[in-house]
Formats: sequence, C-alpha cells, structure tokens
Amino acid sequence: MASKLKPITDNNQLASTIKESTQQIWLAGLGAFAKAQEEGGKMFDALVKEGEAMQK
Repeated sequence: MASKLKPITDNNQLASTIKESTQQIWLAGLGAFAKAQEEGGKMFDALVKEGEAMQK
C-alpha cells in the first residue's frame, strides 16, 4: 500500500517526495494497463462465444 506523505521541510525533500509519488503513479498505470489487457482478452472471448450462440 502507498505510504502517507509527510510534511515537507526543504526543496530536496520536496523533490524526493515528487519523485516517489510519480513512480507510484507510473506503477499504478502499468498495473491498470496489464489488468485491462488481461480482462479485455477474456471479455472479447466471452463476447465472441455469445455472438456465436446468437448466430446459430
């Protein structure tokens, strides 16, 4: 789980906090993309099966 941000006391700490937050956002985006690819493929296959059933 993501850690809570602490109060920022100087510019170096601000830069570090921004970098950490940016990395977490990037990783969350990659995770969402991977999940969408996985689930999207399953959804497509299910829709094809339903379409085949309707066509019969």
